[in-house]
Amino acid sequence: NNYKYIVFSFINMVRVELLVYDLSRGLALSMSEAILGQRIDGIWHTGVVVYNKEYYYGGGIQVSPIGSFSSSNGMPITKTIYIGETNKTVNDIELFLQSIRNKFNALTYDLINNNCNHFSNEFTLFLCNQSIPNDIVNLPNIIFNTPKGAMFRPMIENIQRSIYQNSNSTLDPFNSSSTNTTNSFENQLSN
Repeated sequence: NNYKYIVFSFINMVRVELLVYDLSRGLALSMSEAILGQRIDGIWHTGVVVYNKEYYYGGGIQVSPIGSFSSSNGMPITKTIYIGETNKTVNDIELFLQSIRNKFNALTYDLINNNCNHFSNEFTLFLCNQSIPNDIVNLPNIIFNTPKGAMFRPMIENIQRSIYQNSNSTLDPFNSSSTNTTNSFENQLSN
């Protein structure tokens, strides 16, 4: 009986990948040593691919066909990282995303502490008990732990605070709430 379960589980495994984009479009790599005193390969945005869809966080949890984020933002995929295999079903995924949508919405987005990479990490941990690479999820801390990078942290925090306080706005890095509401996970659930 255990053999049948193992074979059945293996057959139903689905590949999980991390798509990595460089928001700086190469500027971080070319200028980081001069500015920070340390090489930073990119300012990373990530999306998780499972069941031929890409899930990412920006203005809420988003889901779109693979390649749609890249083409709509004019941003090529920098690299694809194999994370593992999952036996979670589409229904399991929808229930999980519902359970974390209060943590990952437009009001809770934070460039340093709660961004797309934190979402991708939490999602891949759920899917296959694997984290995304540490240098991606901890990039803000890596930058702010450099002597020159530490000077930028108060400025970034003040800009964020100003956006939230002065304009009753949210940080929606890809303006997803106004341009493409069909990608919103919450909108797809309500349809």
